[in-house]
Amino acid sequence: MQKFNLIDIKTFKKVSSLFAWNYKTNFLGSWMEFDELRQYSFWDDVKNIDWLATAKNSKVFVKKYVEEREVEVLFIVDTGTSMYFGFQNKTKLEIAKEIFEILGLSWVKNWDKVWLIFYNDKEIIELKSKKTLSNFFVMTKKFDEIIAKDSQKTSNINNILEILFKKQKRNSIIFIMSDYLDEINDKYFKALSTKNDIIFINVFDDFENNLNWNWVYNLVWNSSNLTVNLGDNKKISEYIELRNEKITKFKKCIFSLGWSYLKINNNCDVFANLYKFFKTRR
Repeated sequence: MQKFNLIDIKTFKKVSSLFAWNYKTNFLGSWMEFDELRQYSFWDDVKNIDWLATAKNSKVFVKKYVEEREVEVLFIVDTGTSMYFGFQNKTKLEIAKEIFEILGLSWVKNWDKVWLIFYNDKEIIELKSKKTLSNFFVMTKKFDEIIAKDSQKTSNINNILEILFKKQKRNSIIFIMSDYLDEINDKYFKALSTKNDIIFINVFDDFENNLNWNWVYNLVWNSSNLTVNLGDNKKISEYIELRNEKITKFKKCIFSLGWSYLKINNNCDVFANLYKFFKTRR
């Protein structure tokens, strides 16, 4: 709770002015058509207060606009074994949690529906929003519990996306957070993207992309040990080239599906990257 409050204090003003209110999707219309009044809540911008209506009543009221309607936002998080990898400071799953805290807060304060879905090949965990801050804290707590687990499970994004397609999701904003770089079956997913705004966030550890370490390193994977000698610069260069080619190929695949793409790793400023991404979509 203390950690979340720190994030809340640091990011609230920027989040409220950029992510939710100014975020445009291809299924939203004009924002500024006045519709009705509703009672003021903690997250509301004071600029929207209707002082005439407030003066006539004992409670504060704000103007409600036509596009101030409920938006459903889904955060889909890969919990396969590889997402628990962290070479130095934090795991990829912890990075995903930071992304969720920043973005999720921006829609919770707008009283929109926020869903959090964890998936791997063995289980799918869904947390449905009740559009309250306390419920959002429940989600962040569940995220901590998932991070604390010792996962030995694989994951395939095609399975969870097929489930979403069969649920016939429409007019939703969908964030997918994963280190997945393999083929995506486009049988259903182009259709899914025509009805929703889908943003794929590739979450990486900088080490797996650059092998930026100068010693022999022992990797533990599914109870198996692998010793890697990082002193061969030629092999490292070949690896980095192949890795970049794979990321570029996957990014092109995402764009071909009509989705948006963002890459975030453990060494970058998460908020700065999100800010830059959303600013280009305003």
